[in-house]
Amino acid sequence: MTRLSEYLLPTEKQPPADAEGDLPQADGSRGLIRQMGAGMWSWLPAGWRVHQRAVQIIREEMNAIGGQELLMPVLQPAEPWRKSGRLEIEELFKLTDRKGSELVLAMTHEEAATFHAAQVIQSYRDLPLIFYHFQIKGARRAPSACRCAAHTGSSS
Repeated sequence: MTRLSEYLLPTEKQPPADAEGDLPQADGSRGLIRQMGAGMWSWLPAGWRVHQRAVQIIREEMNAIGGQELLMPVLQPAEPWRKSGRLEIEELFKLTDRKGSELVLAMTHEEAATFHAAQVIQSYRDLPLIFYHFQIKGARRAPSACRCAAHTGSSS
C-alpha cells in the first residue's frame, strides 16, 4: 500500500473557478477529482478508491437480490437508438465505421439493456430479471427530456 505521504492527493485552498456545481468544486479542492475540460474529469487515486468502494457496496447489494452484472459497450450500433427515437438527439455523438455502419457513442445504456432483455424475456414467467452494470459516463448531461429518470432492468 502506498504511504499517505507518497500519495497523489493534490489539495487546493480554492476550488477551480471553472468547476461547475458544488460537488465538483468540493471534490476538486479535496484532491478526489480534477477537471481537464468542460465536462471532462479525471478520478485521482483517492477519489477512485472512494468510487470503487461505493461500486463494491452496490454490487454486493444487487447480487444479494439476484442481480446479474453486465458490461455493455459504449460504442453501439445506431439501429436501437433509431428505434427508440433517440438517434436524433443533437448531443449524441454519431460516427460511421470503415464498412459504413452507423454507430453512436452511448450516453446511457437503455437501448443496450432493452436489446438484451428482448432477447430473453418471452413471457411473464421469465420475470423478474435483474441486471445491472457500472460504467463511467460523460459528465455533460443531455437535456432533461432526453434523460430517463428510472428504467427497469439495468443501472447505467
